[in-house]
Amino acid sequence: MIIEKDLIEFIKDVKQEKIKIFENLESRVKSVESFCEKIKRKNYINTWEVPEDKNLIGEFIAKNLPDLIGFRINCFFYDDEELIYKKLKNYYVDGKFGKEYYLNFGENTQQSKWTYYL
Repeated sequence: MIIEKDLIEFIKDVKQEKIKIFENLESRVKSVESFCEKIKRKNYINTWEVPEDKNLIGEFIAKNLPDLIGFRINCFFYDDEELIYKKLKNYYVDGKFGKEYYLNFGENTQQSKWTYYL
């Protein structure tokens, strides 16, 4: 995945700043079954205004369906979690990630205190 390569580069940049961070990157992609179950459970079929243009549907889903793909970046110290999150957000805002995907840093992306889904 392109995003995985970008996140690995992000981790390398963070390590150069002497922030203790693990190099391993944990990831998961929501299964087709889980994807379908969530769409039914949240009633997205009836509440979303999905574009008719089939070329726009993928982008629409990526922007509106939280946690389609998840990555976990582990750091050594709890106090570094917020710092790493802010650096990740700035890295994305500064355009250092590819344009192929949309990262949501909104309030509803938080699973636990500093675990965020992309």
